[in-house]
Amino acid sequence: MPISRRQFVCTAQSFLGALSLSSRAFADQVSGLAGANSDLLFTREKFLPLVNSSFEVISGSGQHLWMTLLSVDDIAGPAANAAPLAVAPKPARFPSPKLNTFTMRFQGTGQALAQGTYQFIHSSTGSFPMFVVPSGNLLYTATICRLAGPAPGQPPSGSNRRGPLQQQ
Repeated sequence: MPISRRQFVCTAQSFLGALSLSSRAFADQVSGLAGANSDLLFTREKFLPLVNSSFEVISGSGQHLWMTLLSVDDIAGPAANAAPLAVAPKPARFPSPKLNTFTMRFQGTGQALAQGTYQFIHSSTGSFPMFVVPSGNLLYTATICRLAGPAPGQPPSGSNRRGPLQQQ
């Protein structure tokens, strides 16, 4: 069944509009998890003072465990020009994004947990979900990787700049 260009464009615009609305709803839902300061929740600076403090962890089955934050460590980005390349890569169209990446290491107590997302509770941060991976005997690692600013090629938040489908 052939589709005309007009049908394709109308369908694509409807799809993009629905996608835009659902992504906004998802963003509102995620920001509601951490309250008004969702952008500030997962930063290295937020967790550094909490080293050696305990977090209550609630598993999916409702079991309550405790974990102690052992360390907060930066993850270094790839080394620039670590080895000469035989063929130089093409220059990037956009600059590389600035990333805020770090790991948190926890010491658990009681029963070992499987890799997964658990609800963490602390008096300073409140309650938030976090994905952890076992990394030893009752040791767990959480890796956080966030954009440190707007994505390259994206307008800053609050900008009135319109994309090609939104222009009238």
